[in-house]
This record gives sequence, C-alpha cells and structure tokens, in this order.
Amino acid sequence: MMKNNYILLSADGDISLYKIDNDILLDLDKHLEGFYKWKKTSCYDETLFVEYIKKHFGENAMVYCKKAGCVGGRINQYTGKIEDDIEEEYKDIRWYNF
Repeated sequence: MMKNNYILLSADGDISLYKIDNDILLDLDKHLEGFYKWKKTSCYDETLFVEYIKKHFGENAMVYCKKAGCVGGRINQYTGKIEDDIEEEYKDIRWYNF
C-alpha cells in the first residue's frame, strides 16, 4: 500500500482509512478550511467531510477502505491511561479527528 494516498479520519470513535486522490491530500489543509466554511452545522463527523470532498471532486476522490482503529480504544496497562488504538501498519498515515 502507498501510504501517501491514504488518510485516517475519525470523530472520537472509529478511525476509518480512506484512499484519497493525491492532489487533494497535498492541499488538505486548504480543503479543510473550505469544508469548515461550507458546513452548515456545528454537529458533524468525518462523513460530512467525505461528502464535501466527493461533491467538489467526484465520487472517486475519496473512498472508504476499512476501520483501522478506535479513538480511546484501549487502556495502557502501564500508565492506566486511555489511548487511541490504531492498527500498527497505519500509524504513519495522516490522521484527522473531527
């Protein structure tokens, strides 16, 4: 898998892996700004961002692949703190939590 063509998105729950067009990924901060101006609600999750990308760049611009983890999905046995639980192979992929 080419990690630079993927992104992780979540909203304090499941962490989802998406395949994303590389040009969109390169300008992701700009697209996030556009999304925040576009959305009409203060209650949303990552699926609204995916909808925004697809509306502006086409259905294949961002495609769901699989669940890759969970926000706050495990307790560290040494510290007792709740940690995010992401599959090891995806830990180096950019991740946005909405």
